Order: sequence, then structure tokens, then C-alpha cells
Amino acid sequence: MVIAAAGCTTVQPTSAPETRAHQLSDGIVVIGHRPERTPWWKDAGDPILAALIDQGLYNASELGCGAQAVRAFEKSQQDREGHIGNRLAKLVGEKPTQADPLLLSARAYRWLDTRGHYAERIALAYFEVRRLQRREALRSALADQFKDNGEIARFRREAGLVPAIDGSLADSQDEVNRSELGLNQGRLDRAVADLATLTDLTPEEILKRLGTAPDTAASAPDPMAANANVAGDRPDLLALRSAGIADQLHGKVVQSDIEASFAATSDPAAPALPADAPAGLLRYRQALDTARATIQNERATLAKAELDEAGLQTALAKAQRTVDDARLAYRNGMGDFSALYVAEAAALAVREGQIDAEAARLSAMARLWTDRGATWSRNDLNLLDNALPEGAPACD
Repeated sequence: MVIAAAGCTTVQPTSAPETRAHQLSDGIVVIGHRPERTPWWKDAGDPILAALIDQGLYNASELGCGAQAVRAFEKSQQDREGHIGNRLAKLVGEKPTQADPLLLSARAYRWLDTRGHYAERIALAYFEVRRLQRREALRSALADQFKDNGEIARFRREAGLVPAIDGSLADSQDEVNRSELGLNQGRLDRAVADLATLTDLTPEEILKRLGTAPDTAASAPDPMAANANVAGDRPDLLALRSAGIADQLHGKVVQSDIEASFAATSDPAAPALPADAPAGLLRYRQALDTARATIQNERATLAKAELDEAGLQTALAKAQRTVDDARLAYRNGMGDFSALYVAEAAALAVREGQIDAEAARLSAMARLWTDRGATWSRNDLNLLDNALPEGAPACD
């Protein structure tokens, strides 16, 4: 699974922050199909992205406060029930026979869901910064070429070989490019500031870690090709499932029967639930259907981005040949500058389209990974015992 968008940089990312949590009880069993997997960004092939996400998750006060809230809920249960040894790690993913432990599990899963979406926000911000960096690098590299065009046009105009409009077009081409560079720099500054806010770093630290813009984003295989609509690992769905089972346990329903009903409705081929089905089961089924539809939409977005990339690659080869022919013809006095101007503008548009399509593909993959629940591992539950980062504001 590779989405290497970092390319070659002059600055290596710093290592991920060390976990300061003490380990919860051994033998934790987490609900889900692949509890031993690592979050998607760990295996994405981009160490800079992985380090920034880890940094952001470590520093995010909303996640630290969310973990405190889960611990406070656990403490209130312990105080009320006297089950001091009833630790969260022994509850999440097991099949407890009481409702309260499942309610605690639901809160833990909601925290994991918030954490996964925060990681997605960092990834999307990172891909946007990389997109703008590459656009800046592209237009900066063309600056000398456009300047050369102007010099050739002026030389030929002074020699009486071409009309004055050639020089005007060349100057316009250079001015437009410089203007676009300025606009892009403003967008890049804002994107870097957004990424810095999400990771609790300064813009200067972000730019130092990113280094120079990559030449291209590597082709990224889709890790979700099989069982495309499976969403069973999503922590928000696991939270609804835990809460729904807890609701029915309060009604004195046998737990094995409740679990069987949730398992049955998880089947994609399961019929619609009757209107009088338990409210928690109805909420779970509705959320599951929405998740599956979202996954289908994201896969369609990803497929379109991949097709766009392929089409633009073919178009670029043709556009570049046209530029070469128009440039040679103009240098040899066999063509006018307007043809060269149009050819170079078309080639530039194709290159920028490639950059945008690559960013769209990577962003779609990040959203798809989140939609599939590939944002957490069993070890992440240990982070619930972390203290807030030093200097973080106190929780409400």
C-alpha cells in the first residue's frame, strides 16, 4: 500500500512522538476484522505524512480532552458500581453481560472515530500543500522559458521580421505567469498555516519538514479493492453497535439474541428492518447503509481521478510535441508567436491538471481509508491513558 507523495526532499522528517501511555491490560480483544493492523498512514509510503499525522494526533487538545472524558466516565462507573478492576481494556471488544461496560466501549469507539477523522484532516491539508508546492515549482521552472520567448520576440521585432504584437504577447505571457505565481504563493501560505494549526507546529517548521516540492506523486494502488463496501471496522459503527446492545440489555433482552440481531443486520443482503425494531438497531442499520453508500461514492471519485490522470498523461505527450514544433517553427521564422503562446498555455494547463488529479486521487484514498475504518489499531486504546501534551490548555 503506497501513496508516496513526498518525493525526494532535503529535510528528513522527525521521528513520531513517543507514546507516553502506560499499557492497559494485556489480552485486549477489539471488535473488528483486523485488530492487529496499523492505521493507513503508517503504511502509506510517505514518512513525512506519517510523522505529521502522528505529531498532530499527539498534540491535539480535543483528542486529549476526549480521552479525559472517557476516563472520567469510566471512573464514574467504577465509583458507582464498585468495580475498580473493571478496566476499559478488558471491556472494549469483549462480550460483557452488563450494559454499562458497553456504554463505556461506545465512548471509546467514538473517541477513536474522532481521532481517525482528525488524521484525515491532516492528510487532506498535507496533500493540498503538496499540490500547491508542485504548482509553484512548475510555474517557476517555466519563468526562464517565458523570458526567453520575450527575448526572441523582441529580437525578431527589432529586425523587422515580426509585428509588435509578438513582443506584447510574450510580455503578457510572462506577466500572467508571475501573477499566477503570486496568487499561488498566497494559497500556499494559507495551506501551510492550516497544516501547522492541525499539527501544532509553526509554518516554518512545516516548510522545513516538507523540504522541496516532489516531482510527482507515486502511483498508489487501492488497498480497498476487495470487499469494497465493507465498513465493519469503522469505530463510529462499533460505537452504535455497543450502545444499541446496551440499550436492549436495559430492557432485559438476552445478550446473545441482541448480538445475533446486530450480526444479521450487518449482512449487506439483509432485508430492511421493520419499523418496530429496537431504536438502537435501527440507528445502526441506517448508519451502516449510509457508510456503504459513502464508500461507493468515494470509490467512484477515486476511479475518476485515476482515469483523469491516465488521460492527462496521454494529453501531455501530445501537448509537449505541439510546443516543441511551435517553438522550433517560431525560432526558424516559419510560424507566429500566437501559435507558440497557445501551445505553451495548453501544455501548462495539462501539467497543472495532472497535479490536481494526483492530489484528488490521494485525497479520495485518504477519505476512503477513513470510511473503511482503517484509522486505528488495538494499541490506540492505550492512548486513552495519556496525559495532555505539555502546555495544552485545560479541558472544560
